[in-house]
Amino acid sequence: MLLLAAHGPVAAASIGRRLVFVDPDPDGSDRVRLLVDVPPSELSNYGLRNLAWLWLLGSDWRPVPPARPRYGKLFGDGKRGDAVARQVLAAFASRDIASIASAIGSAAAFERSRRFSLFAFALAEEARRIGIEPGLPGYDF
Repeated sequence: MLLLAAHGPVAAASIGRRLVFVDPDPDGSDRVRLLVDVPPSELSNYGLRNLAWLWLLGSDWRPVPPARPRYGKLFGDGKRGDAVARQVLAAFASRDIASIASAIGSAAAFERSRRFSLFAFALAEEARRIGIEPGLPGYDF
């Protein structure tokens, strides 16, 4: 809904000022930093997933670095959400019409909607906003 209302970047910036990442400090205590201030190479796979969704919400189309073994294993909906967010970011970063159409289809499946998905619709509208016609009828998700 935030993407459709063109409020995604403002919401992402607001969330980015509050979303923290906690990891061990070299002195043995916990280190608490804003997620957006942590270099992606230091993030756990959970942090990378959260960063991907934050970038997606903010229409920041940089791909997120790949997940790293032994840095937190994602399961179930968390794993699905990570895959969808990564696919969408990579597709929009590449500006490839076929990749964007495929990512929109994955977004529709992510919401488990056989008829209509607001997430997929928002992504199709976002593609059109940046000058890419995804080749999908308005409600064909």
